[in-house]
Amino acid sequence: MTQEEWDRFEKGEEERRKRQKIKRKAISTVRKAIKEGKLVRPIQCENCHKENNLEAHHWSYLPQYWLDIFWLCVKCHRKLQDYTQNIIQNTVKPNLPL
Repeated sequence: MTQEEWDRFEKGEEERRKRQKIKRKAISTVRKAIKEGKLVRPIQCENCHKENNLEAHHWSYLPQYWLDIFWLCVKCHRKLQDYTQNIIQNTVKPNLPL
């Protein structure tokens, strides 16, 4: 690996760590809001309406939107994450599959 390749790798890792830190803060904020009663976890997935283990989907990781979430079951959450990742990688055109 050349020095230039190594530098690009290190920069990418630094950016990944920054994104992960922001995601952890968003998740922590949601947990705290639930614990304090400021946010209520529903019993049904907002997409398929199944009563499963629900996860909070963040539409944005900007701090002002940390509590602006969509409650999804694991299956719907993974489907949405895969879809948005494909849009980012330009492998599909935006057309929400849910």
